[in-house]
Amino acid sequence: MRPLVRSLAVLSAVASALGVLATASWAQQRDGLTATILIAMTWAAAVAAVDAVIVWRDSPATRLWAASRGRASVTFVVRLGEERVDIARASIALAARAGSVIVVATRHHAMLDDLGDVDVHEHIAPTIAEALRDAVLTITTDAVLVLSASAFPLGDACETAAALLSGRVGWVIGTAPAFNNDRFAPGERELISARTRTAAREFGLVTWEPDATIVRTSLLRSFPLEPGRPDGRWLRSRAADDWYGVTFAEPLAVRAAPADAPVFWATETRRQRGVAADLADATLHGAFGARLIAGGILLRELYAYPMAMWLFAFVLIGRNATLPLSVSPVTFFAIVGALAVVRWTSSRLAFGVGVHPIDEARGAAYGLPASVLALPEAVARRVRWLPFGVPDEPLLWVALVLTLVTTIPLLDRRRPVGGAAVGVGAGLALAALAATWLFALRSFGTRGWDRSTYRVPIDVPATIDGGPARTTDASPRGLGVIGTSLTLESGEPVAVSVRFTRSSELRVRGRVTHVRQADHRRAAGVALDLDGRERVAWVRAVFAAAGLTAGARTVPVMTTAPRIHYDRNPTTIRRRLVVGFHVGAVAAISALVGVALLLAFLGYQPMVVRSGSMVPRLGIGDVVIADWIPVEQIHRGEIVTFNSAIGVSGTVTHRVQTVSVSGDVVNVVTKGDANAGSEQWSARRGTLVGQVVLTVPRVGEVLVVLGASTARTLLLAASGAIALLAALDAARRRAVRRRLAPHA
Repeated sequence: MRPLVRSLAVLSAVASALGVLATASWAQQRDGLTATILIAMTWAAAVAAVDAVIVWRDSPATRLWAASRGRASVTFVVRLGEERVDIARASIALAARAGSVIVVATRHHAMLDDLGDVDVHEHIAPTIAEALRDAVLTITTDAVLVLSASAFPLGDACETAAALLSGRVGWVIGTAPAFNNDRFAPGERELISARTRTAAREFGLVTWEPDATIVRTSLLRSFPLEPGRPDGRWLRSRAADDWYGVTFAEPLAVRAAPADAPVFWATETRRQRGVAADLADATLHGAFGARLIAGGILLRELYAYPMAMWLFAFVLIGRNATLPLSVSPVTFFAIVGALAVVRWTSSRLAFGVGVHPIDEARGAAYGLPASVLALPEAVARRVRWLPFGVPDEPLLWVALVLTLVTTIPLLDRRRPVGGAAVGVGAGLALAALAATWLFALRSFGTRGWDRSTYRVPIDVPATIDGGPARTTDASPRGLGVIGTSLTLESGEPVAVSVRFTRSSELRVRGRVTHVRQADHRRAAGVALDLDGRERVAWVRAVFAAAGLTAGARTVPVMTTAPRIHYDRNPTTIRRRLVVGFHVGAVAAISALVGVALLLAFLGYQPMVVRSGSMVPRLGIGDVVIADWIPVEQIHRGEIVTFNSAIGVSGTVTHRVQTVSVSGDVVNVVTKGDANAGSEQWSARRGTLVGQVVLTVPRVGEVLVVLGASTARTLLLAASGAIALLAALDAARRRAVRRRLAPHA
């Protein structure tokens, strides 16, 4: 199987390169559309080439260093950021079970005072880098593992990996997979990116793996991490001093994928921006081959930009009715589509992530905002704090903007167009928009899903107020149960007893947050009321029951989503108004997209009436729907749209007075109903003209207004104001979360 996968990867790279060369040879003119298409195709070909090189050399797992039999001591340094309090508390409690823990932060977090008997040292400084520098000076262990507050270490694996730090080995790099399968669980694209970085280390690529890079304490003490620079820059600087790293065969930590929209867009955007900055910096250091591979992997991280290029190309083709290539649009896009399928399939098989097109499309859609924001970080090769907050539903706003930018040009073309180029261009552009909307609406649904922490599936015996039940899943502060004799009601306080093992049972109290019928049983969600000591005991018991203990050597793969919803926050009037506004915007724009899609695929073109020459039949601002037919098929009395032959720019929509055919030329006389004079024009047989089949009164007035320069300026200003308000609102929410964090 492996030789076949290698051959397929090489074939996809070669075919992609040939596709670029063929497109360049087919180009009939040098314009923006041709350049856009060539850049997008070259982008994909470069990624395919890097995949082929990596796969051809060895398997995606590469030749990993075998785990040594020895052990060394490790200190776990947790960077506290804007993670949910329950998630950070759970991560610290689990890390403390695996070894010594130091927390670095820019301010004191009161939740550290509520960790029971967990021993945690805290270092506070104006920046995380300064706090980390001060913390390292107090560390006496052999090695350090720096973690985010959403990850916790696997103690046995870390101690074994740290034993490899001998001689000139300065760091050990493993992996940090996500353990939960919530709505925003990592997709195939993220897995491929991580596995290509791992495989590329055999070519000399030096990058920092978040939550999975163990470094020698003495090195970190002598050379602190550079503030503002990607952590991988520190590794590459040490490599220049003849230090090197090894790759570990097992996970060193596991992390929680964000479970709710606000945390996901903030934390994952920062994570992807950090990876992009690290890869961009790697393109300037090290061996030439490693730099090229770093560039190819970086292009995969910035996948939003070739997608935008293709969408731009579709719009231009649909608007201008021309494809500046000597090959037909249908043939060209069939070739492009086939190449994309081959590339996608080969890379997924090569890196062992499976072929799941729907799931990956969803993951790619969720990652679009982060991919867009990663480009400035890649250019600067720095990880900077964003001057604005990422909205809770950035994908919804992306869909709104793309819809307006794409649909208006397609609907408001000023000259008659037709043929294969129009159908292919408009069809692909609108199909892309429809797909964006599907995933945006799915993401939009998270507004009503106010769960702030992940859930881990566990199935152990439990009792609720003395009644027998079984657990379905658990979180750092909640529990899902199911049973045949449960008689619970929402809001009811309950006593809970969970038997995790034969010798381990926890008794806690909580309240019921959600109840529903599941076949012949009742299912309920319970929010637990825990003090500091109970929280630590609860988290450790849950993760031990799920096989995710701090000493675990393997990480279970979560393949099914939990069934019970709990940990809901009360819905406020303000939130209802915001959701209502968004629902209205979604409904209106979705209707626009749906109508445009339908018209495009039926072969019709909407246009806006801009003069009163056809009053009262057609008024200014009316939208006419035209079906493009050969000029010789029009008849007297019909209203048609045609290219103006009388010195007026744009198109003319008038009623046909007479039609006569002379050989290969069709002579037509048309006249506006409100005009005193008529116009005579000629066209060759087969020339397409628009036959008006439907009129929608006054709808086009909006497009007429939007087309005015003053209106565009006002719209731009309004868009900027909305973006500013969204950023301020996001900043306010972050401030509220920080203020309330000690009480969460």
